Amino acid sequence: MALVIRVGYFCTGGHTELGARALPAGDLELAAIDAFLQKISADIVWTRAFPAREKPGPKHIPGSAPVSFKDPGDGGVTGRTLVEKMGKRLTKHYRGADCDLDVVVLIDDADCRFLVDGSLQRWTQDRERDVRSWTEQPELRFVALLASPEVEAWLLADWEEGFGREYAAIQVQLGRALERDLLGPRPWRGLEACGGPCDPETGTCTRKLSTEVQKVLERLAMERGGTADRRTYTYSKRDNGPDMLRRIRPDKASELCPGVLGPALRELRRLGQQR
Repeated sequence: MALVIRVGYFCTGGHTELGARALPAGDLELAAIDAFLQKISADIVWTRAFPAREKPGPKHIPGSAPVSFKDPGDGGVTGRTLVEKMGKRLTKHYRGADCDLDVVVLIDDADCRFLVDGSLQRWTQDRERDVRSWTEQPELRFVALLASPEVEAWLLADWEEGFGREYAAIQVQLGRALERDLLGPRPWRGLEACGGPCDPETGTCTRKLSTEVQKVLERLAMERGGTADRRTYTYSKRDNGPDMLRRIRPDKASELCPGVLGPALRELRRLGQQR
């Protein structure tokens, strides 16, 4: 039987990543990020270390949006706060003999924080030292699985399973509008730097990619006029994001996100193959 690596992951508390539905049989659908992670490698067993597993939620109404069952107190956790949460949980639950992990992964939006060459590598090395200190495990590995600048970059990169499929009724018009108003001609190889530089006051992108995509959709609706169905021309991290994240293919997304997503995927697979 092949050995696998045990990966504990700490995830941003966003609606897109943790969106899930109660299935007709009463089971809970995989959170979108879990469905995405399972496509990365058969050599990895994933354990969510944060946020804690969801409690049973309300019965899903057909046609309604995915429901996030995470602890409300974990909502919006990202950036420095997420690293602090990771430190506290690793120290409390995975220290010394209690650590049964081979790798720790942090999943978050990069938010234009690492556009300077070498900054992500330095930050990752610092976090690996922290992780080893918190767990007292000098060989424990750390991988930053970041969406740069936001998870929408992945959803745009795999157009066929992401935005293209989600907005199938206006796929052609949306693609042309994104080229014209936001991303330039295809292939969109600048997705991971979209919205930069980083705003020094907020510590996030000067322009949010998710907001800019919604603005493009709104302009399309205005061009269509009074006959436009607003539901067709609306993007929501909660309503649309989870299904797209659940569908997209990591390798396909990494083709247009080669600077941040690509190296993280390769490192995770390399670690798995070493066992």
